[in-house]
Amino acid sequence: MAYETTGIFYSKPIQLRYAPPVGATFDAQIWGDVVGTSAGTVTTALAVVDAGGSPYTPDGVIDTLRVKLTVTTPSPYTQTFGVAAALASSTPDPTATYDGPVDITQYIDNLTLSVDETSKTTLKMSARRQKLLDAGVDQPQITGDRPIRVAISDSATPTPTYTDIFRGTLAPPQIQYEQGDTSLHFSTLQFEGQDRSRDFELYYFQDGILYDGYTGEDAIGDMMSMAGYPPATYLEYNDAVGIEISRSPDIARGYSNFVPQRGDTIASMLQRLKTDYAATFVTGWSPTGSGYKFQWSNPNDLTTTSVMTLYQSVAAAAAGGVVAALQNKRVVRKMTAHYESPECNQITVIGQDPRTGDLIYAYEFDTASQTADTAPADRPYNWRGRPVPYILSDPSITSGLVAQQAMFSLKERLMTGRILIEWESDFLILSATNRPLWVRDVVTIMQPDGVTIKGVYRIIAIPTIEFVVEDGVRQFRRAVYRGQYLNDGGG
Repeated sequence: MAYETTGIFYSKPIQLRYAPPVGATFDAQIWGDVVGTSAGTVTTALAVVDAGGSPYTPDGVIDTLRVKLTVTTPSPYTQTFGVAAALASSTPDPTATYDGPVDITQYIDNLTLSVDETSKTTLKMSARRQKLLDAGVDQPQITGDRPIRVAISDSATPTPTYTDIFRGTLAPPQIQYEQGDTSLHFSTLQFEGQDRSRDFELYYFQDGILYDGYTGEDAIGDMMSMAGYPPATYLEYNDAVGIEISRSPDIARGYSNFVPQRGDTIASMLQRLKTDYAATFVTGWSPTGSGYKFQWSNPNDLTTTSVMTLYQSVAAAAAGGVVAALQNKRVVRKMTAHYESPECNQITVIGQDPRTGDLIYAYEFDTASQTADTAPADRPYNWRGRPVPYILSDPSITSGLVAQQAMFSLKERLMTGRILIEWESDFLILSATNRPLWVRDVVTIMQPDGVTIKGVYRIIAIPTIEFVVEDGVRQFRRAVYRGQYLNDGGG
């Protein structure tokens, strides 16, 4: 379309599923390119108007709207703007769960947390039904999706500070009846829970949101907002280089590199973003110095500096300068280690150019890992002795750049072997901040002599955090950590 100074373009009328409520706001996104080379800047503006093209204010009644795009070209009018797509979206304000917390600390029989390598935390807990009723918990035996918080205290007086180590929801419990108890008072309720990642699994997209051209941080933040977690409060993002979601070369015809389809969930889209752009990133909900947050961290930007040193005896901890009150808490009681072979030694990433239908390839292989006749003494850590392929085929990969980015990310995660260690100790907490060590933290483990460093390890999972009752007070008794070897501590 031709215009001299300003062009105004309207979409067709769009009937929404429900009318935007009073106070709703719209975020605008425009995809396009400047055509021409003259001085000046082409400006664009996007607005939501009613079906007739008049200004629109959300009122909870009008449900048929149009998008109005205004493009202004500066003098001498020898450049213009090639519009590929425009989108206006509104995220409903999140609602808050009923705020009536009940402290059940002294009423539960046992509590176990488990953090896997994706940083997803699950919970198992049991308690007598009558004790929960006495504590003020209503309908404990039938209610599902009940929010639960697990926090640790720094025991300060007179006002202790609590640090959240788990926030999530419980599924309806399994009821274990006691023989002859017809009143159900003494039945045991066995609960299972999942952290806030469950909310990402339950949010289904009903419309496609184009994320082409977004940064990874902005795309994650937008999806978190949809689930009710504003990123300014709940996202901890660490990536100095930054992820740039590439724009499809044929976006004007509806082909996108990164767009959720109807039926996709936030969890599935986050996993796809991680697979295509950030396979090695540390992600998941975790306790931080500023609250319980969803972290998305490039391991290259995480510190390799150890935050705690662990010993193999109380005597070694004492000799190492650990204060008396913490010596027992800094001791490794059990330890195992093993080498984990790489998952593959050749990677193929396959995408497709939507304009031509041609396949796009990115390929990488490790010859040393595949060579069968290498003598045992000369084999690299990631030796497999034969080709072990991994193929990622994703039609949303529409450019060679994205294919290469996905390939390098997968190579770093899948083609290098890992030296892993598991140890049992007390639940490890930084005494200065009352923050527990979590997935991403780095520890140093000493040899039995307490002087020689065995290795420096990054925590990648916490298979078991076990709480028990002792003398009526809840104590941290045992935690099992899994770590990945980083270096020998030699600097």
